[in-house]
Amino acid sequence: MAELLKASGDIKIVNPKEGKTFSLKELQEYVGGFIETISSLDGNHIMVVNEEGKLMGLPFNYCATIRLINKFSKMDHIVGDALICRCNEIE
Repeated sequence: MAELLKASGDIKIVNPKEGKTFSLKELQEYVGGFIETISSLDGNHIMVVNEEGKLMGLPFNYCATIRLINKFSKMDHIVGDALICRCNEIE
């Protein structure tokens, strides 16, 4: 089970379509392009975002940004949709 943090502010629970892990294609569909991972939010979870989201001008994602800042105290921001899942849900 994973959380899809939409840039719109909506949060949706999603599961891998086939089995226990998300395919690369699924991850790309969720974030709308090439993926980038933000490792180990808490040792068990990872955030997946669009690697080119800022270049593409995707909208600011408040919920994902807050999670990033809370974990890393890093003044950066997330744009576009972001997926947070358990580390073992990605191969």
